Amino acid sequence: MNPIVHRLLNDVPMVAPSALAAWLDPSPEREAAAQAFGKTVAERLLGEPTERAAESGFKKYLRDTMKVSETITDDGIAVIPVDGALAYAPDAWEMMFDGVEDIRSVSACLSRLKKDPKVPGAVLNINSPGGMMMGGFDLAEEVASFGKPIVAYSGGQMASLAYLIASQADEIVAASSASVGSIGTYLTIFDYTRLLEERGIKVEVFKNKDAKFKAMGLPGTSLSDAQREHLQSRSEAGFAAFRDMVKAKRNVSAEAMQGQTFWGKDAKAMGLIDRVGSLDMALSVVRAKLRTRKQ
Repeated sequence: MNPIVHRLLNDVPMVAPSALAAWLDPSPEREAAAQAFGKTVAERLLGEPTERAAESGFKKYLRDTMKVSETITDDGIAVIPVDGALAYAPDAWEMMFDGVEDIRSVSACLSRLKKDPKVPGAVLNINSPGGMMMGGFDLAEEVASFGKPIVAYSGGQMASLAYLIASQADEIVAASSASVGSIGTYLTIFDYTRLLEERGIKVEVFKNKDAKFKAMGLPGTSLSDAQREHLQSRSEAGFAAFRDMVKAKRNVSAEAMQGQTFWGKDAKAMGLIDRVGSLDMALSVVRAKLRTRKQ
């Protein structure tokens, strides 16, 4: 099963729909190319003797080389990149070929910098359509508890989960052309029953009588009314948690929390960001906060 489809059945997406559509490319040619590329490079770089060992070795190599790494300015401020769709423990192929970022890697970077006495503050440089709920709230709490001046900046996308994470910073700066917001959650279930029927395939599921939510969304099955209600309640609960976390830090109206995005100036007018400007401005805000602390 496509790892993204598997994740959709077990998590709540907080990501722009366009990003999710790009994730779900089912092309077998793409998968075959990724596997062949991984095997070839692994054998050359790692000298692994078997296909299985080569693939697992290369995936570890990928994870090690794709960990989030900050840049440090001359005065010690860390600039932390938050790029691509965010997921908890994504597959290495997703990271390399779909641009998915591991939430754990961003969190580990923040945790390490929080303890580093040489780093007085940080800027989150965000270009992300959002991601999956699992691990996302924990990352947002890492930002909220950073303990040093931290500012979120976006010159591109700061949507959905990415906005939730940014909302916990001391201030948010975005470019005038940045796309900000998309506050909301949704669940997607794919019903393949007609497609499989046309191919002469029938899926039957045998489960204990009390497990009315077990195997929910399994390819080849349709949802019951109780399952639909359950999925709707999960989406509502996810949104409530999203809304409450944002409202705890920012005065954002209900009007701006209907799943839409705003360009920079409109985002400022709606209370989603504090300033319209550049990455240099975000760094200046951190420096100003540090000067205030010293006084």
